Parts: sequence; structure tokens; C-alpha cells
Amino acid sequence: MDISALFQCRSIAVIGASRDQKKVGHHILKSLQKNSDLELFPINPHASTLLGLRTFVSLKELPHPADIAIIAVPSTVVESIVDECIQTHVKAVIIITSGFAENGKNGKEVQDRITQKLSQANILLLGPNTMGYIAPFDNIYASFGADDVTPGPIAVISQSGAMLSALFQAYASAKTGVSFAVSLGNRAGIDELSLLEHAAKDHHTRVIVLYMESFRNIPVLLSLASRIVKSKPIFLLKGGTTECGISAAVSHTAALATPQALLRDAAQQAGIVMVETFEQLVRASIASAKSAFLPEHLMVVTNAGGPSVVLVDEAVQAEVPLVSLSSKTASTLTEQFPTLRLANPLDLLGDATPEMFDQALTILSHDLNIDALACIVTQQSITDMDGITKVLMKPRGKRLVIACLTGGDQLEPYREKLRNAGVVVTEYPNEVVETMKALVQAQRNMEKTLPYAVLSLSSSAQPTKTTHTYPETFSDLQTVLESYGLRFPKQVLISDEKDFSELETLSFPLVAKTTDLALKHKAKLGAVIADIHDLGYARVAYNHLKQWNAPVVFQETITNAHEALVGMIRDPQFGWYCAVGLGGSLSDTLADRRYFFLPAQKTVIAYTLSQTKLASLLTKEQTHALVETINTLQHCALETNKLTELEINPLFITENGAIVADMKRG
Repeated sequence: MDISALFQCRSIAVIGASRDQKKVGHHILKSLQKNSDLELFPINPHASTLLGLRTFVSLKELPHPADIAIIAVPSTVVESIVDECIQTHVKAVIIITSGFAENGKNGKEVQDRITQKLSQANILLLGPNTMGYIAPFDNIYASFGADDVTPGPIAVISQSGAMLSALFQAYASAKTGVSFAVSLGNRAGIDELSLLEHAAKDHHTRVIVLYMESFRNIPVLLSLASRIVKSKPIFLLKGGTTECGISAAVSHTAALATPQALLRDAAQQAGIVMVETFEQLVRASIASAKSAFLPEHLMVVTNAGGPSVVLVDEAVQAEVPLVSLSSKTASTLTEQFPTLRLANPLDLLGDATPEMFDQALTILSHDLNIDALACIVTQQSITDMDGITKVLMKPRGKRLVIACLTGGDQLEPYREKLRNAGVVVTEYPNEVVETMKALVQAQRNMEKTLPYAVLSLSSSAQPTKTTHTYPETFSDLQTVLESYGLRFPKQVLISDEKDFSELETLSFPLVAKTTDLALKHKAKLGAVIADIHDLGYARVAYNHLKQWNAPVVFQETITNAHEALVGMIRDPQFGWYCAVGLGGSLSDTLADRRYFFLPAQKTVIAYTLSQTKLASLLTKEQTHALVETINTLQHCALETNKLTELEINPLFITENGAIVADMKRG
């Protein structure tokens, strides 16, 4: 979707522009007046002038069509105004008004009609229920959220207008700015995908921030993000991760729930840095905006031993690399501080002076192995906080400096001075680690994220290569899997007691199970019987298992093997994804699940597997065999007509490769 009309407009009509300073329409018009090059048309039939501008009764009275129409009137009259927008050929419509899909069925019906009308007229729609948008570099503030946001490198795409306001305030305090920001609202037209495309091309944008409560098309989002993060980090905060949060999201943006566990792994595969809290989102985006490059290796300087030890412990747990000093740096530090223990953290001790901090930071800033410097300072009776603050305000080349002033509100004046100087500031050591963890992840994503290919979400859509018809029976599915080279235990399918003679071809002990391909939790339901040592017990097992009205399979027992679960599922939001982890009786007990999204390269499969408990049990050879098997299964899932689910559980991992013990399909 081409949304350039938002950023290249020359004229804007505000329908609902009001003389009442408390009304949204008044604020929007006043904010737009910051740009003297914009031609503004207040639409208000009850006033002749407004804020020094001539007013108009309707869009039809304008001397020429407006590029953008901003609608801030009661919801009951919005549709008629949209009709007028279509008749007068505006290029984009922004509906500030709420009271549509977020209010229930009737509101959704009106919203759907409006959306369809504008789509058919090829007119852009932002909203409804939006705070609008701003483009500070173009001096466009088409919003009632803020009119004083400074230009900067951060693009903000938010499903919540209030979240935008909070971010603007945080960025203002940190002396950083915004390239553009858009409140999606109900997202009936312009969505996060079109805005991500714009952010990717926008030369002012270096960092992308997303606050989302639901997603328009997750596979397309993954595909876009996997390409964007090669040059610009994306930080995502997902709202609505609990039942209460989901309920709140639905009530204000008509959002649908997105499974958090799936989203976490989807974000990781696409290279998106997913944060857990608003504070983390703010700190990560600010630090990234202030970095000449994304840092990875951290050096800690402090006058406080305890807090620095805590930071180091947390950094190790968060996999934030702590740099080792080069021999040259160590030698220079020894000359300057002969009595100090050289390590990371570098503890200048409690009586450290501003001069000591300055000397240490100057030396460390010349070490090419150091990407970021974290300075942890506590105020002790002899600490010169004024002097140390001035030292921390000095630029240190291209290295990111994070000042961590630990000690409560009495240090806030010093933190404020540092923020005003453009320094990244935290109060506690864990905040340093959380910030660095996000930046390190973004840096690694830039290097390692692989492009993600989009598959259709449509239940009827099939991959370009479909080689197998839908497997109706256990035997059908076995035939499909064996055509891909997958192996099964030696087994016999019994449909009638007269077939029991075939069991003589197997070696006891045996395992028996129903071949009902739709049955879940077979073991819990008693649909799997093990330790069958003779034909008599086999008959008992058969008579029990035939209650599921499907043939019974008898398999030779597999020993000395690990049990894995591999499931391929086509989800209405995510498309095809794979779940992998411990299988068999442990699959539910330990809840060992990680996910990747199809199609995936083997490196993605191997990484996902490495994050499971199962991985620690496997040899190098077994791991390789499992990766190959999963790769084969993803091709099978994608190339089998009408398949929506393929689960292998357990998949036995032996020294000689993988063996399919049981399976389910949907």
C-alpha cells in the first residue's frame, strides 16, 4: 500500500474544527498551523473564521480538493462525511472519531461499510479511533497527541494513541526525536505492514518501534521484518498478553488475541527484538537512536563494587558479552592506576574522583574491542557527583555511554543533566543489562537473520508444489511419509482378529495403538498399550483398542532412543509453523516447546532445536538426524494437499536416525 499521500500533502481539511479549545478538532487544527506551507481548510458550518482561518460549511465548498480530510465529529455522521470525501476526491481520510468496531457488532458494520467505500474509491484510510500521525521532518502534526515532538531517528507505529503520547514524553526527556509516528487505531485501512514498508525506505528513520495488540498478517510481517532488520532494528512491545490484557485491548482497538509463545519465537526468527515492558521499549529505542552503531561488547566502570557485581551476574545470564581488556589497554591502565585490580568491571573504588573516571574512560574509549561503556556511580560521603556528572557528559568517540546513577531520587538532578546532554541514563544495574540485551540482540539479528518467505494464510491455498493427496488413513499417511524417506518401526496393521497370524513376523515385546489419526492424548486415554509379550495379551490389547473404530497397529518396541515431538500446524494468524520439543510421555509434563515458521532454513531449525530441553539429550549425530527429519517433514506438510496439521509424537531418535512411532494429521 502506497501511503506517500500522508507525507507529501499540501492541503488538509479538518472536519469538526471547533472554537472550543477542549475539542479534538480545535487541537488538531492548531497543531497543523505549525506548518505555514500547509493549506488548511477548517470545516465548521457555525463559524466564519477559526484560529485566523476562513471556515467552510462542507468539503464541497473548498476551492479545490483537499489532499487529506481529518474527521473529528460524532460517529453517527462520519459515514456521510466519508461519502463527501469520495465525491470531492480527497487522497486520504483520517478518522479520529471512536465508536466503531471497538464498540461491537453495529459499530463494526459501519466501519466495514466505510472501509469498503474508501477502498473502492482508492482513498487511503487511517483509523477509525486514531490519534492521527506526525511527521516532524515535514513539520506535519496531524494529531491531538503532540505538536512539539522534535525530529529524530525513531519511527513509532502504535495501535494505541496513548502509548504514542507516553513515548513522545519519554523521548523529549531523553533529548531524542521521531522521524514519524502513526496511531493505527482500529486499523481498518493503513496498517503496520504499509508503515513498516515506509519506515524501511525513509532515510530519516534508523530505529523502528512497534506497539501492537494484534497483527494484520503475521507471515507478511515476518517477511518484511526479516529484511528490514538487516539495516534498521525493530523493537516490539506486544500488549494484550494476558486474559485481562486481551479484554482491555479488544475494548479499545478491536484487537484479536495473538498467542504469546508463538509470537516470541516468530519475532526471534524474523529478527524483531521483542521487549517485555514499556520501560524496556523506551530505553532500548533511545539507546539505539543514540548509538553510532549497535553495540555488542560491554565494559563496566564503577566506584561501587556491589552494584557492579550484580550487573556482571545479570549480564552473563542475559548473554551480554563482557569485553576483555586488550594488552595495550591493560598496560596503559596499570601505568595510570598501579594499585587497581584490572578486570571488567573496573572498580575505581569508593574514593574515585572525577579525574579518575575521566582518565579511565579516556583510556577505555581507545580500545577497539569495547562497543559500550556502562558507568555505575553511587553517591558516597566523599563522592563529587557534580564533577563525575560533567565527566560522563563528555563524548567518548562512537562508543555508547550508559550512565547508571544508583541511589534514589536525590540523584535525579544529576540524571536530568545527563539526559539534557544526550547521555543514556538508568537508575539501576538491571536496566543497563536489559538495554544492552536488546541492543546486542538487534546487532546479532542484523548479522544473522535470514529472509523469510511468505506462504498464504488461506485455508484453501496450497504451495506451488503439491505432490500428495490428503491422507485419509494411517496407511495413506505412512505411504506419504515413507515417500520422503522417513522410517517406521517394524509393524503390522490389524483390522480383524483373523489377521493375528501376521504378528508372528514381529519380535516381542510389542506396542499396540489405535490408528485414529485425529485422536489426541492417546496414552492418557488408554489408546496405547505397551509391554505386550505374547499373542494372548495382544488379543486383549486389540479388543480394548478397537473401541476407537480404527485398525490397530502393533509395532516392535524401540529401545535406547530419545522421544521427540515434531508438529507442523497451519494457524489462521501465523500460517504454517513447527513445534518441536520432548515427546512421548514427557511432551505435556515438561512443556518443552519451541517454534519456527515455515518455510525455514536448516540453520533456523537447528537454532530452534537448540533452545529446547530435548537438545541437551542428543549427540551431535542425533541432532543432525533430527534437523534433517524436521526439514523433511516441513516439505511433506507444505506439499500435501489440504493438510492443516501433521504431528509426529513420539519421533524416536536413535543412534541410527529417526523413527516415526505415531502420528496425527488434520
